[in-house]
Amino acid sequence: MELRVLHSAYELLKRGEKINIAILGPRRIGKLNSSSKFKEEARGVIPYLNLQRIGSF
Repeated sequence: MELRVLHSAYELLKRGEKINIAILGPRRIGKLNSSSKFKEEARGVIPYLNLQRIGSF
């Protein structure tokens, strides 16, 4: 499911549409694994991580 969303967003991006995706979840749920799998399937496209606005709650 998550990979399908990432691939859909990537297709929109290739058509020139701007889109933001956030992968959120508790520790050890597989967020990095999903990103890495997408990178493999998208032939080297690397997701951009903007951590500037991350703060403590």
